Amino acid sequence: MIDTEGSHAMTGGKRGTLVLLAAVAGLLAAPVVAVAEPGGPVLLDNLPGGSYAVAVAINNQGMVLGSGDNAARDLHGIRWDGQGRPGELSPLPGYPVSQPIAMNEQGVAIGNSYEKQFYRKATRWGLDGTPVELPGLPGYANSEVFAINDSGVVVGRAYNYSGGYVAVRWDALGRVSALNGPRGTERTMAGGIGNDGTVFGWTDDTPLRWSADGAVTVLERLPDAFRGAGARAVNGSGVVAGSSSTAANTSSAVRWDSAGKATDIGAGVGKFSGVEGINDAGVMAGEAGAGDGKTHVVRWSADGQVTRLPTLGGTSRFTDLNAEGMVLGQSDSAQLPSRQVYWTEAGQLVEVPRPFADEFFSTNDLNDRGDIVGSSLVPDQYLRVVVWHTR
Repeated sequence: MIDTEGSHAMTGGKRGTLVLLAAVAGLLAAPVVAVAEPGGPVLLDNLPGGSYAVAVAINNQGMVLGSGDNAARDLHGIRWDGQGRPGELSPLPGYPVSQPIAMNEQGVAIGNSYEKQFYRKATRWGLDGTPVELPGLPGYANSEVFAINDSGVVVGRAYNYSGGYVAVRWDALGRVSALNGPRGTERTMAGGIGNDGTVFGWTDDTPLRWSADGAVTVLERLPDAFRGAGARAVNGSGVVAGSSSTAANTSSAVRWDSAGKATDIGAGVGKFSGVEGINDAGVMAGEAGAGDGKTHVVRWSADGQVTRLPTLGGTSRFTDLNAEGMVLGQSDSAQLPSRQVYWTEAGQLVEVPRPFADEFFSTNDLNDRGDIVGSSLVPDQYLRVVVWHTR
């Protein structure tokens, strides 16, 4: 049954920042077990007069972030409150388009305002929905944001279309500072920020970590790595995880300690593996494969056991991991491509119910209570934002 009222209460618990465990134990296979379908789908209203909307995030208050058109067909940001009511997030004055990127647990949203030529200005929206420009860095014409933590600290980059760019951080008051790389580095990029203020990023194919005071640490590759390495996630204690190339020209999942030393946690998982999400309980999830183009989702428990999560018969892909160890993703079967699925904490595979038969839909994020948000085509309409409650 589909709830189309757009006022269904959406709730969630405290969302943890993403984390990783170092040790790898034996590879386990979790059985496919029938599990009850989640509650919903719940269709959220578009903006008044709008024809479509898409979602990018859901927090533990049940607030949803996304974008869509309004009655004037302007593409603007949208933030739905915990009761599913949409509020418009307009761009900065003089900019026709706004596109939110991320939201923290307080509901503060960040994104970018665009001109017609796609020049961008980093933008933050408080709970009243007023757009506030995050100041740029001298010498750079444009700015964009990537992530925000629960203290309101934002990371992104300042850049010129001539090709120069540098990672930047805005504090909770909006003051900007550059995140420079080691000596001799010309360009840096930020990827995300933990609740302790630790930022991960990279320069070329070298991963970097910046502490809350801006000090930079180069994260090492595995010994005799054929190419580079990449950081993908950070936890609330500043542990960074991702992947590194190996001497055999493969890639292996790794985590880095506080000194930047890499520990290989991908042994026995596959020819290629990498961390995509980590939580504060020490659970990690990511993808692994044999190098034949077929990937599968894997998860490490807090005690170091690694599980190849079951599929519908084909490949699987990672989307998100929550604080409880639930994983969101997609899985293919021999007959049907790309089904939206999640894996429970016990490793059980559940297919997310399709809102409408034969209509495309996607899932994009989940919170710590197991609420999933995505978007779906609707018959005789266009795209609507959808929420599923798994508990």
